Amino acid sequence: MISIGYHHVKGRVIGSRVVKYMPEHKVALLLRIRQELKDRLVALAGRQHRSLNQQIEFLLEESLSDMPSKESKEPQSRKRGSAT
Repeated sequence: MISIGYHHVKGRVIGSRVVKYMPEHKVALLLRIRQELKDRLVALAGRQHRSLNQQIEFLLEESLSDMPSKESKEPQSRKRGSAT
């Protein structure tokens, strides 16, 4: 799949733009954050030679990998015996 702006086209390049192939399993996500946070993420991404999108994805993956998986741990409310 080729991604140009908001348009996705399979198998061909449109115009003279250099485009990258985007895996089909990725999805678009609209995210609203404070400008200050975006500025910090852009600066961090630049220092680590990543795009803003790659940096956000990296940070999310890193954060989630530190958390126990859903299957391996029950929610705290159930462990205490309280009903939800």
